[in-house]
Amino acid sequence: MSTASPSHSQDPSIETVQLEEEDVALRLIDRNTLSPITQLPAELLTRIFYLSLQFVEADGLTRTSTRHWRNLVLESPQLWSEVHIRNDTRVEYLDLVCKNSKAIPLHVEVFDMDYSSRVDRVRHILRTEMERLSSVSLHAPIYILRSLLPDLKACSNTIEFLDLVVTLTGLWHVSPATAGDTLPDFPKLRHLRLHHWHTLFITPTFHPPFLARMEIFSHVPEKPVTVALFTALRNVASTL
Repeated sequence: MSTASPSHSQDPSIETVQLEEEDVALRLIDRNTLSPITQLPAELLTRIFYLSLQFVEADGLTRTSTRHWRNLVLESPQLWSEVHIRNDTRVEYLDLVCKNSKAIPLHVEVFDMDYSSRVDRVRHILRTEMERLSSVSLHAPIYILRSLLPDLKACSNTIEFLDLVVTLTGLWHVSPATAGDTLPDFPKLRHLRLHHWHTLFITPTFHPPFLARMEIFSHVPEKPVTVALFTALRNVASTL
């Protein structure tokens, strides 16, 4: 009695489909490899990506790029180092930014911060990345900036650039000085910019050794604030 051996042959139609798929894949690889854009330096490509991101949640822009570009984004932590927090910025996105930026310093910018949800997101990154914050720029009403001073103090050992601006919304309400209106010491501070915060007190011990620029704009600060400001200017005059 004869037995039929199992056939190792493949259906020709299936084999044809597989070959076509492999051919398409190879063509895509060749197209991406030979694309002139892949010949540009990585530094230039990262700048192109940065300028193409019109807003932080650039929906789908990276996914529709070539594999080379996508890999470049994920492997370039400097693209993720600038954190712009807007009304629709999610905490999950902030965590993704912190992860993809690896261990390099972070730069946080928040403008027209007048929503409590956005304050929570700012506080989230100030508290979770306090060892990496190099630059912080906050534009908000005075009551919001006051509430964030303790978090800024916790990051004071790393911040080199500090920009605190009381927005026009806050200027319409004259706010008396409080016990919390005191600028913390920032030992690594290089650039300080304070606008419209007429009650912020700078302590006589304020003397960042690396301070190169100090910009303060206020209409009529209170007398103790003015006296403390001139004391601080005498302290840092040699470095400005």
